Amino acid sequence: MHKRYMKYNLYKFYTIIGIIIILLSIGVIGLSKYWATPLNIVQNIDANIIEVEIGTEITNDFGNILQEDGNFVQNYKVINNESSLQKINMAKTSCACTKVEINGEFFGMHSFKKPKLNLKPGESEIIKVVYDPAFHGPFGKGSIKRTITLLSENDIETKIHFYAVVK
Repeated sequence: MHKRYMKYNLYKFYTIIGIIIILLSIGVIGLSKYWATPLNIVQNIDANIIEVEIGTEITNDFGNILQEDGNFVQNYKVINNESSLQKINMAKTSCACTKVEINGEFFGMHSFKKPKLNLKPGESEIIKVVYDPAFHGPFGKGSIKRTITLLSENDIETKIHFYAVVK
């Protein structure tokens, strides 16, 4: 009698594990559309280029961003108004859902490579910030704040903050 009882409990255990695996699989497949936003689907491509001087901090509010409309892109013109050459040797973002493109290379939260951006006094360069509103899945909706930090060899820090409401 004891063996039959153990066999029944083992059968119950494997049935419950099987159901959990099936439910998790359905959930992952259902959420995969939120995690798979390619970089070539974009919103906010327009003529507005926001200027930012090296050594300053700016903040922008981009209002509502729709998750299903794909990546949100904003171009920034980085201007060197310092009196010396500024070699940007670090570009980081505050979250993995945000990337910054400098001279065709992307940098993010976990980037360890150095950007190739050298600006002589008075020179400027366009950088592209790409925010993926679907990166965090359906739980990523609501108010967000993201920061892009550029650091020069001279330890001059430039910060770009932006706010939005993801819908």
